[in-house]
Amino acid sequence: MLKAMISAPVGDDVFGEDPTVKALEDEVSALLDKEASVFVPSGTMSNQLALRLHAGPLQEVKTGCRV
Repeated sequence: MLKAMISAPVGDDVFGEDPTVKALEDEVSALLDKEASVFVPSGTMSNQLALRLHAGPLQEVKTGCRV
């Protein structure tokens, strides 16, 4: 396993240089018949992306509160 990790091609996924992440994004976008996809490592990050898509700068998102 260590040998595989050492010899794996790596890059910075923020700049689109990681071939493994790029291959995963390409495979998922083809699977879902979409133009592109983006990998996010956590549910919290995906929720933040969704909120920012719906609300622009200086806008608010109000949610209900269950007690």
